[in-house]
Amino acid sequence: MSYPLLLNYVANVDTDVTAKQMQKTLAQINIDLGDIKPYISFSAKDYERNLIVANDNCELYICCWKPNQGSHVHDHRDALCGFMVLQGTATETVFMMNPTLLAEPMIALELTPEMSSVRERGEIHQIQNLHDEDLITMHVCCPPLSGTNLYECAKEE
Repeated sequence: MSYPLLLNYVANVDTDVTAKQMQKTLAQINIDLGDIKPYISFSAKDYERNLIVANDNCELYICCWKPNQGSHVHDHRDALCGFMVLQGTATETVFMMNPTLLAEPMIALELTPEMSSVRERGEIHQIQNLHDEDLITMHVCCPPLSGTNLYECAKEE
């Protein structure tokens, strides 16, 4: 799926899209970095989140991560969110709540260009750039994010 077709998808997707449907769509995307050049910007302080387009049902944005930058441990509340690696390697850690209501890491995934991941509504995760090269990821959230819930991690023993 080209960049113009992706924009058309975002314009027409329903908020009740399933994780399986979103994963299938992300697997079909083939974007040239030149198409999104205006949205590629990095910060030495924190990762950059650059909105491409949003409507009542969906939003599309690019995140740019320098080495050793990462998100907080979070969920996306009532939004289904998927992301695809466009450049670099992303480390996504998926968490579960333990009995003391702390986020406990369950699995860590390494995603390279053209690989994607979709998180169900309320699912807890973290994205990091643990590598020496810049990371660029593309994110689709349906409906648009109304905010996130942040979580404290369980201490490793």
